[in-house]
Order: sequence, then C-alpha cells, then structure tokens
Amino acid sequence: DDYIILNGEGTIRATFYIKGAFNMFGTYTVDHGTYGVTIQNIIKKNFTFNRGGTIVFGGDPYNAALNLQAVYTVNGVSLSDLNIGNSFSNNSIRVNCLMHIGGQPNAPQVDFDIEMPTVNADEQQMVRSVINGQQEMNQQVVYLLGIGRFYNQGANNNATGSERPDQTSLAMQSFLLGTLSTQINSLLNQFIKND
Repeated sequence: DDYIILNGEGTIRATFYIKGAFNMFGTYTVDHGTYGVTIQNIIKKNFTFNRGGTIVFGGDPYNAALNLQAVYTVNGVSLSDLNIGNSFSNNSIRVNCLMHIGGQPNAPQVDFDIEMPTVNADEQQMVRSVINGQQEMNQQVVYLLGIGRFYNQGANNNATGSERPDQTSLAMQSFLLGTLSTQINSLLNQFIKND
C-alpha cells in the first residue's frame, strides 16, 4: 500500500464552527519524510521528501497549495542508451529521479525531473538536449523507476516532424501520472484528516 509520512513544522491556525466550515491557515514546512509508492503492483519505490517543501493553507485544507519534492536514486545507469555519442558508452552514473508535487490535495499535479550529480555540466547539457520536454522527461523517469535505465530514444531522435510519438509510451505516461495523482490525492487527504 502507498503511504506518505511528512515530518516538519509550521504555525497553523484553525477555525471551526459547529454548523460551518473547518479552515486552516499557515504554512507547514517539510523537514523530512517518505513517500512509499506502488504503481499497479509493478513499480514499488520509496521516495524521500526533500527539506523545504511546503503545504500552504489558506482556508479549506483540501485546497491547500502543495509545493513538495521527493527523490529516488537509481545507481549504475548507463548513458549509452541515450545514443549521444561514443564518449558515454561505458559510463554508468547515479540518477536522482525527482517527483514534483504541486496543485492541491484534492487535485495534485505530478511532474518528474532528473539530477545527475556525478556528471559534469557539459555532459548534463548533452543528456538534457535529447530529452525533449516534460512528456519525454516523464517517460525517462518511468523507465528509470521500472527497469533502472534510460529509454532508448534512437527512433524518437530520428523522427520527422510528421511522425507521431509512440502511442504506447504516451499512454503509459498518462496512466502513471493519473495513477500517482489519484494515490497522492487519497494519501494527502488522509494526512490532513489525521494531522
């Protein structure tokens, strides 16, 4: 099962009226935490929340503004799968898969990014040059989480403007993000109720 554990602090003011709404005001700042995510019993990973994320309450707690980031590290990732030159063929690197959670508890928005702390700036630029946009970044993170390697984009890089993206890949990304959003929605609602 999925779970979210957040540890942090903040001054929160709550108001409650017997026949009225329950409201919360203030900013909860994350110190540390864990997001244990299971996607269709296939991908099971424990992300670690980064310090400094916030949940900003401005009334209805289910409409709070989320600004959270969690990370999962994949080791031994080969850059050769990205087809960006022979100089990378034997390089294995550490990749931090970043999950950005924005939106609100009742409608979270999930985006992915990567960090490559063992790769120099020029190499990072080369890697990012072959990952075209958020959709492709999401796809890469799905593969990193699922099988521990980059998706081979050789076909995509050679595609002409008239060709469409792989529909299976797009469907998988949509499914993953939809599943994560639904799970985060449920977990954050439980978190607010419990705390």
